Amino acid sequence: MHYKDLIQFDPIEDIIQLCEADEIKTAQNHIETYVISDRMADQLMNVVIPQLQVQTPQNNKGVLIVGNYGTGKSHLMSVVSAIAEYPDLLSSLRHAEVAEAAQQISGKFKVWRVGGGGGGGGPRGIFLGGSGGGRGKERGAGVWPPHNTVAKHQKGLVLTCGNAPQKKP
Repeated sequence: MHYKDLIQFDPIEDIIQLCEADEIKTAQNHIETYVISDRMADQLMNVVIPQLQVQTPQNNKGVLIVGNYGTGKSHLMSVVSAIAEYPDLLSSLRHAEVAEAAQQISGKFKVWRVGGGGGGGGPRGIFLGGSGGGRGKERGAGVWPPHNTVAKHQKGLVLTCGNAPQKKP
């Protein structure tokens, strides 16, 4: 008997780009190919999902994903963001307990997937720039003055977020 007879999986051949999950078919593929270990299931159910849910306020915080190159950060964020945005994809999740917990966030968000890419420009460039899956116009890109003429960007970012389509809470 060979290992290939015991284990069947579709290998990931390309680097997962988070912004590709804007396309629902790609997002579904990312969910279907994501392997959830017991430890990851615990982290998703007890850390990530409780922090993202908005139904029961509990002093929610942000979630920071840190890891070495090739450890699955983009794949994980693609899965979480797809579940949060597309409620029909929840059934594609292969871990029943995580799928049950994810009902708290499923379809409750309009997700802006962005990537730093090391191109400079800081958070303003990442958030408003063109690296976010083609949603720069949706974020208000192009209406901002040059970064070196603005002392504080917080007010503009708040206004930009406030001008986003109000489809989700």
